[in-house]
Amino acid sequence: MLPARPLLLTFDDSLANSFQEADPVLRQLGWNAVMFVDVGSVDEGADHYASWEQIAAAQRSGRWEMQLHAGRGHHNIAYDVAGTMGPFYANRVLASESLGGWERRVVGDLDWGQATLRAHVPSYRPLAFAPPYGNFGQLANDDPAIPQRLGAILHQRYGIVFVQQPARYAKPGDTVVPRLQITRKMAGGDIHAWLRQKLPV
Repeated sequence: MLPARPLLLTFDDSLANSFQEADPVLRQLGWNAVMFVDVGSVDEGADHYASWEQIAAAQRSGRWEMQLHAGRGHHNIAYDVAGTMGPFYANRVLASESLGGWERRVVGDLDWGQATLRAHVPSYRPLAFAPPYGNFGQLANDDPAIPQRLGAILHQRYGIVFVQQPARYAKPGDTVVPRLQITRKMAGGDIHAWLRQKLPV
């Protein structure tokens, strides 16, 4: 159970430099963080991504909690004959894919991602999910049935879905939880002032 008004530090993608730069700070401050793992990129050994050994060691440290960001679905797909691109989870392929086919593809990707993450991080427990680009269909989609269907699947599997829009503080009972994105261009004083501005009155 979380305390009242918790501050959760979350990172996306599992890039090696996220661990290298953030872990010493977490250790020094006695803080923890959540890493949403792009399992497909890690499994392929993609450039700049952490290795499975680094990810497992981070989880064992107790400073990091690994959660799923995507199986192999962290990319855009063409969803119409004009080649318009959109997120893998939020769109049907070329609009010729049936809604049932879309669901099988997406659930298959989640299943593979969870199984692969658990194989490399045995203590992994599915608690939360952060869809790539913050979009499980609630921002944009090519079928209005997608956000409700995928939202229900994600809520059943993970309980909480982290997105980036709208940028606001989460409220008690939220199952879709907005995040406040902090970038490397923001100085400490800027972050403090920005967080104060976002605090509910």
